Order: sequence, then C-alpha cells, then structure tokens
Amino acid sequence: MTYKEKRKIYMAKYLAEHRDKVLEYKARYRVKNRKKILEDGRKYGKLHRERISEYLAKRRLEPLFRLKANLKCRTRNAFRRINMNKPAKTEELLGTDYMTVKKHIERQFTKGMCWDKLGGEIHLDHIIPLSSAKDSNELIKLCHYSNLQPLWAVDNFRKHDKLNFEVNTPFDDEERIGED
Repeated sequence: MTYKEKRKIYMAKYLAEHRDKVLEYKARYRVKNRKKILEDGRKYGKLHRERISEYLAKRRLEPLFRLKANLKCRTRNAFRRINMNKPAKTEELLGTDYMTVKKHIERQFTKGMCWDKLGGEIHLDHIIPLSSAKDSNELIKLCHYSNLQPLWAVDNFRKHDKLNFEVNTPFDDEERIGED
C-alpha cells in the first residue's frame, strides 16, 4: 500500500472520529481568513477565465451536459449533507446512463416544457426528496433515476421537501409531449 493510500485511510478515520473538532476548526479558519479565501477565488477566476467561460457556455447550450452537471452537483451535495463522500459515480447511483435519464425526463415533460427551460422555469425534482433519507443506504436508493421528474419551478418551490404533493397545472389535460 502506498503512502498516499495509507494517508487517505488515516484521514478518513480521523475525520470520522473527530468530526466536530474538524468542523469547528474549518469554521474558525473561514472566519479568520475570509479576505484571503475571497482573494484566492478572484485570482482563480482571473487565471481560468477562458476555461470557466467555456464551461458555462457548454452548460447553457448543451442540455445533456447541463443535466449531467445538475445531477452530479445535487448528488454530491446530498451526500455532503450527511457528512459522506459519494460512494460511487453519479451515473452508477442513477442506475443507468445519462441518455436514458434524459429520455426518462423528456417522457414526463408536460405542455410548454423543453430542455432550454431547465434550471430556470423547470427544475429536476426528486419525487421522494433526498433530504428525507435517514442514512446513506436510503439516500443511495433515492438517487435512482426513477425518482426524478421535471417540475415547473413554481411547483417545485411549493413542493419543497414534501412527500405528498399535488401539482396544479395551468393546462387542461396535462398532456405529455415526450410520448410517441
């Protein structure tokens, strides 16, 4: 076993045993070094401006790329909330590839929904909220793609983290446009 692997195991064990102490230290560091942290962020932004611009343009213009980025971020943050690293790649946690997820979401589009509106007027919603998970095993199950649905942003804000929620659509039949 390499030094790097041993160190990783040691740090994981240390962090698990001293979680409160580490969180307290990090909070004090952020307060004490606020200006340095902000300045480092500005320097990074200036140094990598072109790369950041390309990433943002790709995210804005390519629906599949935006879908991947949104799901990766949401999944990572859900595991962070319970003080865990993601146990696997997002695609593995979804239970399928990203194209299948995209088609699954598209099939659920209602009248007026399209990929260009994703992230603004339309949100990707977890039918059973990730925040309802009691432990990591439950959270892993809730990450499955079958737990995803597109919702209008206004409905998603009303739903928040509720389990039983009725969507009131402004359309008569709530016709699905992704079905053949």
